[in-house]
Amino acid sequence: MKVMIQRRLGSCLSGLILLGTILMMPLALGVALAPLHLVRSEFPSDAGTTAFNYSPSLAQTAGGLILVWVGGSGVDSPDASVYLTRLGGDTWSQPTKVASVVHPRTLVQTPCQRPVLFKPTNGPLLLFYKTVKARHQTVSYVTTSRDNGITWFKPKTLPRSIFGPARTKPIELPTGVLLCGSDTHKAGWRFHIERATAFRDTLSWTRTRDLSLAMLHNASEPVLLDYGGGNIQALCRTKRGYVVETWSDNHGETWSAVERTMLPNPDSGLDAIRLDEQQHAVVYQHSNRERGVLNLAVTEDGKQWAAAAVLEHQPDSHFSDPSIVLGADGNLHLVYSVNHQRVKYIVTDPDQLSPVSMVGGNWPYWVEASVCVFCPSWPRTQWAVTLN
Repeated sequence: MKVMIQRRLGSCLSGLILLGTILMMPLALGVALAPLHLVRSEFPSDAGTTAFNYSPSLAQTAGGLILVWVGGSGVDSPDASVYLTRLGGDTWSQPTKVASVVHPRTLVQTPCQRPVLFKPTNGPLLLFYKTVKARHQTVSYVTTSRDNGITWFKPKTLPRSIFGPARTKPIELPTGVLLCGSDTHKAGWRFHIERATAFRDTLSWTRTRDLSLAMLHNASEPVLLDYGGGNIQALCRTKRGYVVETWSDNHGETWSAVERTMLPNPDSGLDAIRLDEQQHAVVYQHSNRERGVLNLAVTEDGKQWAAAAVLEHQPDSHFSDPSIVLGADGNLHLVYSVNHQRVKYIVTDPDQLSPVSMVGGNWPYWVEASVCVFCPSWPRTQWAVTLN
């Protein structure tokens, strides 16, 4: 038996102590986090013609799964446009361009950013996207489709000071009102919540004040989780190394002060979804600086989180912009960008997950093939022991 030990950011003495802890883990800590059971894994963007593919958004419709993302010759290059593909049976359709922004007089193209797909219970499929014009002015658009994304109506510009969902899908209240987590980047990152009410063929918008301070939180891209009874949680990425939260107990009318959560964050996007009446899931990076990991955690109350799966662990890669939906087949469907060049799509069965409590916010050790990994404090130290 050959033992290979990889050490990062630790002294030799602490390393020997930690190694002894690792070898005794099965006795001290019980069952490890189970390996991820994948139903499917592929790259839908590979059928496209653009060199960079990023910022994906996934939606379940009556016609099946639909995926959009930004594709272009570079990240935020002028030719960056929104592309769409749909899953029909076992294959993804050839990507088609569904949105781009070109000035009507100068014919100058500006890059599309952060598209978001959402299908309300009643009403057409919605596609939100943004562009940044002169003087760093953000302009947001919405377009609709009544045939599950086959054809789209002419996009409309959202009202001034309304920006639509920042990067993740809205949530729909029992009244049909859409709540969108939104943000602004002028003079630092700040976030707010917007409400959209359907009125005939248009959306009527209102918004809250800024809920965060740029100097204190530097938070953006809020993800909303509905716990029922009017209780809604907003989770945000930050530049501070951790995820922050704010709560509403009146269906999003007012919000609590922004506070730090137990989840770390390397200044990278996250997404979340309600699995059932009790359990919710978030896909994120459980690290305050590493972007070569991608994790899935679950919670019942939004306060105590349990590790559910390690989706990716490739230190030399960069994973970003995850989007997650609960499919019509009962499986979890996820997409995310790999190195801003490819969009990856994976499927896993939520019934196969066996969550493990995160004591002190630390990610537990897990077993993947012949590798046993223990992360007592993943953002700071990481060890791996391989048995051959």
